[in-house]
Amino acid sequence: MTTHVDNILSYLKDHPGATTRDLYTVTGQTPNNTSATLSYLVNKTNKLERQQVGATLTNSPIYGYWLKGTLPDAPKKSGTVVQRQARVAAPKAQGSLDALIADFAESLAEQIAGRMADRLRERLTVELEDMRAPLIKAPQLNPPEAVEARQRLKKVLIVGLLPQQAGKIVSEFGEVFDLSFWKDENTSLLKSKARAADLVVTFTSKIPHFVEDIIHASGTPLVRCTGGMTTLRDDLTRMYVEGGQK
Repeated sequence: MTTHVDNILSYLKDHPGATTRDLYTVTGQTPNNTSATLSYLVNKTNKLERQQVGATLTNSPIYGYWLKGTLPDAPKKSGTVVQRQARVAAPKAQGSLDALIADFAESLAEQIAGRMADRLRERLTVELEDMRAPLIKAPQLNPPEAVEARQRLKKVLIVGLLPQQAGKIVSEFGEVFDLSFWKDENTSLLKSKARAADLVVTFTSKIPHFVEDIIHASGTPLVRCTGGMTTLRDDLTRMYVEGGQK
């Protein structure tokens, strides 16, 4: 606030009688914030004096501001209460209906802009807090205990399942086996996955014979599933019950 206050005081030294509209462009603040600062300087610090110098078309007062002790005894300058009210009261005599409309539009735009800026600032503050909360409170994606537990699971490679079928098996057995899958991909990947697994299960109706030859060459134990998904579920359940974990 110190910078804003200094700017206001410095500006009023050279431009006595400046209005809120004049001053908020100097401070770089919204009209509402500038009005609050001016009210503080008038009522709390006793550094400024103010006097009504006009009114808007909605009859809201327009104030001019002076450094303490410099307020004129009577309105003498262009833009004083008498002159500005005269312009408002006799727009036809001045021939400035367009100017009055422009002033009204500008005043309305300033008020709307100030309120929108304040509302936007409040809304962004809330949104940012909501965005920060999950980041602060979210658990680790791979906490050490979860990684350690997963490392103890038997690594089972299932060969021949469609992606949708593989998803169902993961949802049912993903917590008791470290599962991976292969189907119709390159054979180098099959070799790599087979060597990394503790056990390979083949869906025999869905793969050609040479695939099993590659698995045998890896040296990893092989279980052949000759039925459908129900048989595969039964085989995996039996493996777990009989020692699915190391």
